[in-house]
Amino acid sequence: MAASATTSATPHPAQSTIAHTDEKRFDQDQVERLFRSVGWESAGYPQRLHRALIGSDTVFSAWDGGRLVELVRDRYRDYFFLEVMPEERANAPFYERHGFRLMEDGAAMQIVNRG
Repeated sequence: MAASATTSATPHPAQSTIAHTDEKRFDQDQVERLFRSVGWESAGYPQRLHRALIGSDTVFSAWDGGRLVELVRDRYRDYFFLEVMPEERANAPFYERHGFRLMEDGAAMQIVNRG
């Protein structure tokens, strides 16, 4: 059963009405479009981004007609993120046995001061 949603409308200066809700009615494309419009890198991972938002306890959204114009997220539910960087690539199988996987586009970086 879905939780009851809170919806309100606020007049917008440009003669439109912005509606606010805590329903998670946004789809992956709408979220990606919003995040790309502000240049956020996470827009490049739309599936993960959408899944994280859907898994959040509370997400408030603002709508200008059918267009998603704002999101506010509160706390994650059932979401855990952990990155490790083995010192040597030869150690990767140990981590893989424990559920980790190599990042598709990741690269280890370091600064060494030999001063």
